[in-house]
Amino acid sequence: MSLHAIQEEFHAALLRGDAGVLTSVVAEDCRIIGPKGFFIDRDEWIRTHKDSDYQQVRLESREVERQSHGDTALRWEVQESRCVFKGQVIDGLFRVTQVWIRAEGQWRLASLQYTAISG
Repeated sequence: MSLHAIQEEFHAALLRGDAGVLTSVVAEDCRIIGPKGFFIDRDEWIRTHKDSDYQQVRLESREVERQSHGDTALRWEVQESRCVFKGQVIDGLFRVTQVWIRAEGQWRLASLQYTAISG
């Protein structure tokens, strides 16, 4: 499967809360940095996305740029996001950086960083 297709499936899995896809695509040692600068444990991050208290309602990408360097690929984008957490609607605009690595023929997300963009 192409990296572009995997990235699209990754975003679709976030919207579905599909922990199975997220677990298979996100590397075990993935470094995730949330919009407030804190590290988020991979398993906690995946658990949050499948938790009934959290639902990703909208995730739209724009200003997408990609670079590939052999078995490493970078993706930068602006994401418009809407989620519901414990009944509270949270809208946000984020600049997102993803680092993907290819190991044993499979692309895996190695790093993910969100930076909040003020309205």
